Amino acid sequence: MKTVNRQALAKAVASTCGLPVTKGAQVVESVLEEIALALISGRSVELRGFGCLRPRVDPGRIVRDPQHPDKGSYRMPPRITVKFVPSTVLMDELNPELAGQR
Repeated sequence: MKTVNRQALAKAVASTCGLPVTKGAQVVESVLEEIALALISGRSVELRGFGCLRPRVDPGRIVRDPQHPDKGSYRMPPRITVKFVPSTVLMDELNPELAGQR
């Protein structure tokens, strides 16, 4: 399975829109920056037909290091993570044999 990176996205945007690759890269960077800013400010990002990115708070918890059990446990502080929820359209394209069963 191949990973798609920013450069590949920039080339795809450029070829689809008839732009130079540098302009395609600017478009990709701009979109990613807007998504990041929205998430940082606590807002969800909803892309119809693709999915939703939602910031969420992972509560702090007590953890221990299994390699050093003598050191005891310590508290991990709460942190903000991002949860991706794929759209049903995307899920149906990924799993055509299960399409319409949700």
